[in-house]
Order: sequence, then C-alpha cells, then structure tokens
Amino acid sequence: MRITAIALKLSRWAAACGVALAAIAALLYPGGTFRNPSTSGYSLFQNSLSDLGSTIAWNGQSNYYGALFFMSGLGLLALAFAASVVTLVRVYSSSRITRWLARAACAAGVLACASLIATAMLPQDRSAVLHGRFTSLACGAFLVATLLFALATSLNDRFPRRVPIGWLALTFVLLAWVLVGPLRMIHDPALTIAISGQKILGVALLAIFALESYEGERVVTGHRGRGEASARSCVKTARPEIGQDQT
Repeated sequence: MRITAIALKLSRWAAACGVALAAIAALLYPGGTFRNPSTSGYSLFQNSLSDLGSTIAWNGQSNYYGALFFMSGLGLLALAFAASVVTLVRVYSSSRITRWLARAACAAGVLACASLIATAMLPQDRSAVLHGRFTSLACGAFLVATLLFALATSLNDRFPRRVPIGWLALTFVLLAWVLVGPLRMIHDPALTIAISGQKILGVALLAIFALESYEGERVVTGHRGRGEASARSCVKTARPEIGQDQT
C-alpha cells in the first residue's frame, strides 16, 4: 500500500510538471488566432489549447519550440492520468462489483490518455482531422471512465461522499462538453465561449484528478472512510451506556 500512495503522489507531481510545460508553451506562442491572425502572444479567451501544439502559429510564424514544450507537457499529463487510473484500480477494488467497475474505468481511462498522446503528436496545423478525432475520443473515453469510477466509489464505504461526487461532477462537465460540441463553432463566431469552456474543462479535469488521487492516498495510508467513521462513532456513543450499566 505504501507503493500505491507513492505512485499517486508522483502522478500529481508529474501532472504539475505537465501544466508548467504547457504554461511555457503559452509564453512562447508567437501570436495570431483563428479569427484574427494579427494578434500578438497567446490569448486565454481567443486561442485554444490546440494552438499551442501547432508548429506554425496563426500569424504565420514558427512555433516549433512552443509546440515541443506543449507536446511534452500534454504527454506528461497523459502519463500522469494513466498512472493515477491504473493505481486507483487497486484502491477502489473492495468487492467483486467495484473491482470490475474499476477495471472497466481503467481501460477507458488508459484509452483516453493514449488518445491525448496521439493528439499531442498530431498537431492541428498538420493533421487537423486526426487531431480532432483523437480529441473527441479522449473526451468520450474520459466520460466513460469518470462515470464508472463514480459508481465504483459510491459502492465503496472506504471513501467519503465527496469522492463519488467529485467523479460525478467531472462526468457532467465532460458530458456537457461532448453534447454542445457540434454547436460550438456555429453559435460562437468569436469562439470565446468555446475556448473558455475548454479551459474550464481542463481546470476541472486537473482539480478533480488531483482530489481523487489525494483521497486515494488518504485511504491507503490509513484514514477512515464514511462507513468506518460511522462505525467508530457508534462504538463511542455505546461505550458510556456500557459504563453506566456496570455502575
């Protein structure tokens, strides 16, 4: 179990390093957006994350080094997510039902992470169709994984209620993103809403994965879940009554 806790902690540090590499890529981005090639630098509300991985920016300048940092960061994030989901299978497997749910979630999560790596290796300025397809596959696979993890943890008394609620919240965020996907380009001419939603999805994904990783580490290092905590509270309330009967 100590190895499991270390693996979860290392995955969080790897994810933080991936975010740092992506931030460097944003600083190196020359400029230009899909609607306005004349802008300078990276805009949080006008540039998508995929722009960071393009070898040629929208303003026509080379983005070779920025794309290299982004590819490395996204690959590191994907590996960190994959390590988390593989490790959490052991933590969530308290019964036969939760074991199979966790294993199915792990398979979907690994597929999503592999799709993220493919997305990083196929920048939109070179392979726009494949880049979009692997992005959609990653979102769909993550959606299945988070839903199955929510079911597995809701059936496991070792975890507080915030654990399945966190997975379920991420499921709804991913579902909203997938459902409104075909409408984003049509009804958002400036792309502000679409790009802002992409950033919100990324922040939610990072925050909830960090939370679930931390909660998994808490369980394997000896902290109590909601079932065990309630059992301990029942024992404490029962003890004074026993003492009174003996007196």
